[in-house]
Parts: sequence; C-alpha cells; structure tokens
Amino acid sequence: MVAVYRTAEQVPGKFDEVALLNSKGMSGWTNEAGTLKSMRKEAGKLGANAVVLDAIIKPNAVTKVAAALVGVGAERKGKALAIYAYPVEKKP
Repeated sequence: MVAVYRTAEQVPGKFDEVALLNSKGMSGWTNEAGTLKSMRKEAGKLGANAVVLDAIIKPNAVTKVAAALVGVGAERKGKALAIYAYPVEKKP
C-alpha cells in the first residue's frame, strides 16, 4: 500500500526521496482518482511506500471548449514526489 500525503510536513518521520512522478491524461478519459492511482502504482514499482502530492491540474472550462472546437483533448496533469518513509518508532 502506498500512502498519500498532501505535504512533506505530514510525513510522520524521516523519508528518502525516490523519484519525481509526472502523470497526464486526457480530461475526458481520466479523473483525479485515476491520476492518483497511477502515481501510487508507479511509486510502488519504484520501491516507494508513499507519495507527496505537488499538484493535480485539471483544464478549466474554456480550455476544454477550445480543445473540443479544435478537435484535440485537454490534458489533466499531476505531479508528485515518490518517497520511502521510514517506520516511526513507537515509544512504550
């Protein structure tokens, strides 16, 4: 299971950076959940056990309309940092 954090400050302990992740897909075929799922899957393949989100940018309505008029898709883009978060020691 790959955990998700919105900021690095939320990670409960020390961690090492594994990789920068970039995800993109056509807005008509992808959603935020799908973008996040693909990032988690890729992070796991790289040996990471968590991701710190940078941004998921979805195209606005004007961009979607313009893309439809031209006959191309508008892209949804996501960025995240794959990390290995060390286990936090529990004190008795």
